[in-house]
Amino acid sequence: MARGIWKLAVRRAIHAAGGIEAVAASLGYSKTHVGRWNNLNDADLPGRDIRIQLDELAMANGGKAEILQAQARMLGHVAFCLPEGFGDAERLTIQLSTATARFGAIASAVVDALSDGAIDAREEGAIAQRIDEALAALVQLRALVIEEEPRLQAVKGI
Repeated sequence: MARGIWKLAVRRAIHAAGGIEAVAASLGYSKTHVGRWNNLNDADLPGRDIRIQLDELAMANGGKAEILQAQARMLGHVAFCLPEGFGDAERLTIQLSTATARFGAIASAVVDALSDGAIDAREEGAIAQRIDEALAALVQLRALVIEEEPRLQAVKGI
């Protein structure tokens, strides 16, 4: 199970970093090598130092730290990047709206999952993802309210 989670996170990071060719060029690996990391049917995974670089590339391209988030999730935590800058009324309002919308997404995911009377593994994952997104939105709201310095944070999962 953990290997599958790692593989999906690496695939998402490669995609967010610009794809196989961009990652190969940036990291100095062959397209074939990076393609093996990206292939769900290949057991090859990048080492820890390369996983960090993949997340950095993904974030530089506007994506998320997919691999870090997957590792945090496996350990019962949530990882996300806090917003830059400090809060003002407009940013607080927008972030509050975002957090509220994330809670609505949880409710929608639960309703959808229960429509057939049972929650399967795929639906559990979708609900957990919506919960993680809501937690991230709330901590970002908290950071705006108490004006914490922006930094990457991991928060113990609920």
